[in-house]
Amino acid sequence: MGGILTQYLSWHWIFFINVPVGIFAILLGAKVIPSTTPPVAARVRLTRQGPRLPSWACIACLCRLGGRGAALDIPNNPRAAVLAIVTLGLFIRQELGHADPLLDLRLFKSRNFFLANLLLFLVFFSFSGISYLLPFYLEYVHSYSTSNAGLIMTSLSLR
Repeated sequence: MGGILTQYLSWHWIFFINVPVGIFAILLGAKVIPSTTPPVAARVRLTRQGPRLPSWACIACLCRLGGRGAALDIPNNPRAAVLAIVTLGLFIRQELGHADPLLDLRLFKSRNFFLANLLLFLVFFSFSGISYLLPFYLEYVHSYSTSNAGLIMTSLSLR
């Protein structure tokens, strides 16, 4: 559908198509999903600083470092690299020291949990590379139209 919209309308329409889908999902969710409140014992108290400084600062620095796409741009941004390492350390220290952390890092001590997450990261990392580069390969190397490249890309999700 994205290939057809891009070829016949504009690439902007791939974002506009999500508006009616989102409205439908909100209306359906309001009707179908029951509203319940968890018991008092099940409520979790998040850290006040957890979602704030260390987590978003680290992510912002990593985005700045990876902004050029191909590789981390550490030689041109040494301050961002140092700040990313420092804020990551602050985030880890903060999360390990809290009773109800935003991200329970102790889970990674379990070998099964760690390996499962590592493998899923590698699988999704490889698929994201394929889904990013394959349309360009199909259009520029094999001279497929944008809509045909989109149809070919659909076969990846059918499997």
